[in-house]
Amino acid sequence: MESNITWIENAPLEFSWLDYGLFLFMLLLSAFIGVYFGFVKKQSTADEYLLGGKDMSVTPIAMSMISSLISSIALLAIPTDIYKHGVTYWFSVLTVLVAMFISYKYCIPIFYDLQLTSTYEYLERRFDSKVRRTISALFALSMFLYLPIVIYLPALALSQATSFNVHAITPLICGVCVFYTTFGGLKAVVWTDAIQFVVMMATTIVTLLLALFDVGGIGNVWKRNSEYGRLDVDFDFDVTKRDTFWNLTIGFFFIWFFSGSCSQGLMQKCIALRNYQSVKKAWAWFTLGTVAFLSFSVIFGLIIFTKYFNCDPLLAGKISEPDQLLPYFVMEIGREIPGLPGLFTASIFSAALSTLSAHINGLSATIYEDFISRYIKEDTSQKTISNYLKLIAVVIGIINIALVFFIPYFGSILPLSLSFAGVTGGTICGIFVSGMFIPSINAKGAQWGGAFSFICLSMLVFGSQYYKLTGLIKYPYLPVSMDGCQNVTTILNNTVLDKNDILMSSNSAPLPIFKVSFYYYTFIGILITTTAGLVISRFSPQHNKRIEKKYFSPLIRDFINDADAPPDYDSLEKANMITLHKKQKEKLSNF
Repeated sequence: MESNITWIENAPLEFSWLDYGLFLFMLLLSAFIGVYFGFVKKQSTADEYLLGGKDMSVTPIAMSMISSLISSIALLAIPTDIYKHGVTYWFSVLTVLVAMFISYKYCIPIFYDLQLTSTYEYLERRFDSKVRRTISALFALSMFLYLPIVIYLPALALSQATSFNVHAITPLICGVCVFYTTFGGLKAVVWTDAIQFVVMMATTIVTLLLALFDVGGIGNVWKRNSEYGRLDVDFDFDVTKRDTFWNLTIGFFFIWFFSGSCSQGLMQKCIALRNYQSVKKAWAWFTLGTVAFLSFSVIFGLIIFTKYFNCDPLLAGKISEPDQLLPYFVMEIGREIPGLPGLFTASIFSAALSTLSAHINGLSATIYEDFISRYIKEDTSQKTISNYLKLIAVVIGIINIALVFFIPYFGSILPLSLSFAGVTGGTICGIFVSGMFIPSINAKGAQWGGAFSFICLSMLVFGSQYYKLTGLIKYPYLPVSMDGCQNVTTILNNTVLDKNDILMSSNSAPLPIFKVSFYYYTFIGILITTTAGLVISRFSPQHNKRIEKKYFSPLIRDFINDADAPPDYDSLEKANMITLHKKQKEKLSNF
């Protein structure tokens, strides 16, 4: 499609020396914590490296959990999404409360009681080793799809502020993170996350108040967004629409449930706490903090639209990517406040570093426990194992830096991250739901049900992504005006140009299944996995493996009879040995 807009390249809003200093200070502080826990208070054993010696306190763990879940995607992509599509996303934030309560009540007790380093070890105890390794591999794949996006976004923000190339910045982000994660272990991750949380919270609140003052207060924000339809909520049940109340609340409930019920990073931090009462407190603060941060991101989106309702920065050529909206906005309002742009950019990096470090630590634990430890000799020293874990963390970092180069070709970040998460997240969550809530699903049902789900989701997600890239599936933006722009000579119908407009189109319409909202991908994966698992288990009965009640959710334990769930194999083996010793004693006494 030919455009008649004259694009005017504007000079970027540059960092001051104070901004650079504050930004570098945050990076050096993170690195210092890694040095402290890596070389001063050394993590000499695998238990100390992965679980902090199981002696962590509530406050830093809660802060770490919040900052690891609230990634740069939440701080940058959500405001952009609100700017383009309206406030409906905020209803998904409310589902965090429900999803995290259910996760805490019915899922976390299983993992905490078992005290497992890898959550995927649970799958071996509930099913078998094949299921464990299959899902661990899917988890690793999901991280390699997700973490490059986490790295890319803050690099995009810094490039807006400094004119540095995005791909020159990404090795810096990942390098610092890998350094303190590799040498400091979980304690370095948690304490760095805690400091980054404080920076994120303080900077976000200050910036939010200044932004409200700049646009004339909350009343003006409400009025302007209402006039342009940003506060309208669509209650249509059409699953092919992008943003409706039902699509967001139903779809995001399962996305948050997946994050809370079987996340390696979150469970690893829960197990690092001293007792279950501490887990309860940390989880409550984690849930409330997550809701607060996500709500702040939504408000930022509404404020940005209030600021630029009559001159869209993307169409005016002031930014090159939609996800640069928030950094550009902060640079504008922070011109008169020394250090604010640097602090805000540092907070975006903090969000990225905390998420990246948590997942690198969790992923290294999973790769070691589920794939490498079986080949390690039993007499291998704890120091050697710790070194293996550090080497794995370095390799993970290098791979993610390489994958960042592909992210700019896939469009808007929020739908991209949710789509990629849906490829594996629905299957992984479906397997855990099968294990915790459905006793009749056996190992074959779980394994082949999961495989079938992964194939279906891959076809759905990548097929849908293909149609989006070719312009056959579009999610139109809400209207913006350019009447207030100074340097644009002509305007194209006051509408936002989509990158898909310049791509080759086809006359073939996509199948309806490819139009289903990407918010549903996790739910679809859970549904396919459990349904296929039930059918396969019904027609492929295995040997009579029976499981202890502790491997099921507290929600269903009371409905399982002892006769249906006698001890597992380990317990049976011990019971048989005791019986054998008793018989031998009886024989000796008779003799």
